Amino acid sequence: MAKGVAHAGRGKNLSVGEANENERRAWSEESYRRKNQQPMNNYDFSRKRLNFEIFNGEIITLGSQKKTLYQRYIDILEEVDFKQYKDGATNQQHTYVELILSGSTDKMQRLAFGSQAVNYERNPNIWHNWHITRTHEIEEWAVDCYNFVCRQYGKENVLGFEVHLDETAPHAHVN
Repeated sequence: MAKGVAHAGRGKNLSVGEANENERRAWSEESYRRKNQQPMNNYDFSRKRLNFEIFNGEIITLGSQKKTLYQRYIDILEEVDFKQYKDGATNQQHTYVELILSGSTDKMQRLAFGSQAVNYERNPNIWHNWHITRTHEIEEWAVDCYNFVCRQYGKENVLGFEVHLDETAPHAHVN
């Protein structure tokens, strides 16, 4: 039986840093090394090129949209004339929800890379996986998830749908 994992969290705002991390904007090899200095992180720069996003139902290179995720977020708030604080309020309102979609690590790795021998060793100084390619199955999974989210919440409410294959457990972020 297939199993999936979904995590939902709300936020008062989407920060530039969080948006850039989701899109991997301006992430260099050195950025990956810095991220891996945190004990729980295992980012692989040699798999960065495998990341992608879904935009209007199409697979595109992650971070290639003209407008950044953060700018799209700001534009929507401005479009609806949203005010972060209601008159007289001291607490900022929540303005977005992020979903993280995934499954068991083993199943997601097989879905993303098939039977290829991927090295998941946590070594930020050596990138092992330049030869790895992503499978069509992970793309199908992502498009299916994107279509589900659009049906549930409305396509106009999906700011970004980023798929990360450069971490140990492949997953998608939906803002």
